[in-house]
Amino acid sequence: MPPMPCALGEQLQTIPDPRRPCATLKHPLVDVMRLGVCGVLAGWEDFVEIATWGKVPEDFLRTLLEFPHGMPWHDTLTRGFAVLPAATLPAVVLAWLQERRGVPGEWLHGAGKTLRGTRCQSRKVQAWQVVRAWASQTGLTLGQVAVDTKSNEITAIPELLKLLELHEKLVTLEARGCQKAIARTIVEGGGDSILAVKDNQATWHAEGPAAFAQAPTPPLRSSRRTTTVEKGQGRYQQRTVQVLPARDYLSTAQSALWGGAESGDGYPHGVGAGAGDAAHRGALLSQ
Repeated sequence: MPPMPCALGEQLQTIPDPRRPCATLKHPLVDVMRLGVCGVLAGWEDFVEIATWGKVPEDFLRTLLEFPHGMPWHDTLTRGFAVLPAATLPAVVLAWLQERRGVPGEWLHGAGKTLRGTRCQSRKVQAWQVVRAWASQTGLTLGQVAVDTKSNEITAIPELLKLLELHEKLVTLEARGCQKAIARTIVEGGGDSILAVKDNQATWHAEGPAAFAQAPTPPLRSSRRTTTVEKGQGRYQQRTVQVLPARDYLSTAQSALWGGAESGDGYPHGVGAGAGDAAHRGALLSQ
């Protein structure tokens, strides 16, 4: 019996099969991908668990999948997903998720993450690093890209941005994402950015506090300054955020180097107090 039509399955069929035809190639790639996606949605975390789970509701899964030679082993799943380009499957699944969940909202966030349980000291295998994006307004994970073992998050973030619709979105990134090329990519995509500034951008990190030192204190009801107070984990935390126009307080050379940063730009200054400690953080805004 042919499998029931499925919107995700139809989109997965657009992905070309890079495997070389041979006598041992028995399982259609689209079925391998659909089984993997179904397994993840069911809560399983690796190919061994997915392959084992696939044999339990096999009668039901055969209404969605073909598998003329039976359910595949976990090795088949591993090889099938290994040949796919890294960004191909996330792009298709993301489009399908957006159709079901709607638009992600105006705020997009990116951050690096270490996958727990992926480090193996005996084999000298380092823990896997990924950069992921999510929308805080809808609670939707938008995608993730693995960090190359010989590189870092700076090279993975542009690949992640290619998967996202940036038009009229506000993108926040951690300090490693505070790079001129990354900021330019977001602005060229029609979005705006808030990039954390730390010692990796030494000039910005030095000029920001100096700008606030010479800037006049805005009135209490100013839209460029706000204070919030929160209570959590047995302490009170007060945050004060202030925004200054970069063109008026930071050097012309830095504004020119950062392109879009010269037009609206700010360097928020936050102060958090808890147990007598104070923290000062800065960020570079594109608008």
